Amino acid sequence: MSPVGGPYNTGPTATAIRMMYGTTRPTTTRFGSWRTALVALCSASLFLAATPAVRAADTFSDPAVPVRLQLKWRHQFQFAGYYTALEKGYYREAGFDVTIIPATPGIDPVDTVLQGRADFGVASSELVLRYARGDPVVVLATIFQHSPLALYVRSDAGIATVHDLAGHKVALAPSETEIFAYLQREHVPLARLQLVQHDYSVDTLVQGRVDALAGYETDESYDLQQSGGQYRQFTPRSSGVDFYGDTLFTTRSLVTERPERAEAFRAASLRGWEYALAHQEEIAALIHARYAPELPIEKLRFEADRMLPLVRSDIVELGHTHVGRWQHIFDVYRELGLAPAGGDIDMRGLLYQPAPPTDLRWLLWVLAAAAVVLAVVVWIARRFYRVNLRLFQQLDENRRLQEELRALTVTDTLTGLHNRRHFDDAFAAEWERARRDRSPLEALFIDIDYFKAYNDEHGHRAGDACLAAVGKAIGQSLHRPADLAARYGGDEFVVLLPDTDAQGALDVAERVLAAIDALNIPHRASTFGKVTASIGLAEMVPGPNQACQELLERADRALYAAKQAGRNRVIAAPTYLRDQRAAQ
Repeated sequence: MSPVGGPYNTGPTATAIRMMYGTTRPTTTRFGSWRTALVALCSASLFLAATPAVRAADTFSDPAVPVRLQLKWRHQFQFAGYYTALEKGYYREAGFDVTIIPATPGIDPVDTVLQGRADFGVASSELVLRYARGDPVVVLATIFQHSPLALYVRSDAGIATVHDLAGHKVALAPSETEIFAYLQREHVPLARLQLVQHDYSVDTLVQGRVDALAGYETDESYDLQQSGGQYRQFTPRSSGVDFYGDTLFTTRSLVTERPERAEAFRAASLRGWEYALAHQEEIAALIHARYAPELPIEKLRFEADRMLPLVRSDIVELGHTHVGRWQHIFDVYRELGLAPAGGDIDMRGLLYQPAPPTDLRWLLWVLAAAAVVLAVVVWIARRFYRVNLRLFQQLDENRRLQEELRALTVTDTLTGLHNRRHFDDAFAAEWERARRDRSPLEALFIDIDYFKAYNDEHGHRAGDACLAAVGKAIGQSLHRPADLAARYGGDEFVVLLPDTDAQGALDVAERVLAAIDALNIPHRASTFGKVTASIGLAEMVPGPNQACQELLERADRALYAAKQAGRNRVIAAPTYLRDQRAAQ
């Protein structure tokens, strides 16, 4: 855990490719005389030969440059990529003599870097607040695409949802702004919390001196498991507060005055992270032996395993950071009063933009070789140009058809929602994740009231239009990317809500009913005079011996109860506490 607050990535390789080729699409420019082309190419070669080349290798021809990297917390697997870059010699190859400095409570890595006591640092989403304040910070790479910060509460403290925190002792650091944003988003009055200073240990929670504290899913959750107690976890992501986690940063002056140094340190660090994530067991042993001998090797392995879903290097490029996401994070802070109101802030200045490569010697060799073979290549190119153009067009068409086919395999064509097959796969994966994290999983079973009578009176074409309208209303009622809606069969729909408590699921169900009611589709055979729906709601914290189908069966029984009670309503299966005890 940290003692402080918690355009698409433009790498140098992509920049170089755009400089070389401009575009990968074929053009329709016709070749001129091969003699003219040869003369032009030779002229370009002579011009470039007269221009001094800038050698990237000369950047660090001097002895290794001393560099200090300030971490945001003590040595642990959370910073594995930087240890790897140091121990594997990646920093040395880039020309750096790196010192990695662990943090202690009270140390702010942003202040340390801005005050010149370190050249680079690791921080979190608070960087956008410092940037908005005018501090000259620059984001080099985001390692954690999702923040691991969460709230942990004692199961015996009478805190079933985050709204029950009022009146309880909560250990928070002042700079854990993400948790404050989460509490305000959930309308939890901060004035009613008994806030105490965080001592960055789980002992206060284990011993009952506090009822809740902030911690990392990758760190404190291990210590709490080892304590033998029973605890609940609340994550800001469940309320749509999904911020970046660990982020490598530096100062604007370093990027401006020594851009090659910023790029080289960034590249070497990402290289270290790639190796660390691919060799977790080796790097865990290295950290235990050289950096954190006091940490059990099992905890380092646990931390490595919990980090993978947060880094998501299998989905996005390692180090990926996006100006739009930083703008969203700042907008959330501003919406909740944690950032000053005012005019727009240009977030592009927060992100590092790699300089284009300047070593053009390789281009001289390419042009010289091309001049020799151009006479042969030109006439071949003229013959095959049309063939290549037709091939590119066919490839584009094939890619388009493949995308359409891929969409058909997971989408219900009538309603536009996911189909039964995709839901079953996604449900199984979410069930296993909830079982591992001991987090709640909510399901809604939705059935259109008197739909058979509607079909009999209006015909199947009108029935299909009704299903499409209801499916659209259900989809528009979900506000989180993680929520999943699907057509389960006929006039039945199902909604899956990960990391959601009972009140949150009930809010979603009521939004669905209101959206369907607002359609105002006439239905004379219904007692309500228009199309309505009944919803069954069920929640489970999956236990070790429970199957995912049990959650759907409970939601289905709750749906039956809603119909028996008069339809056009939500009824929840009352089994939450028993499920949580079974899961623990």
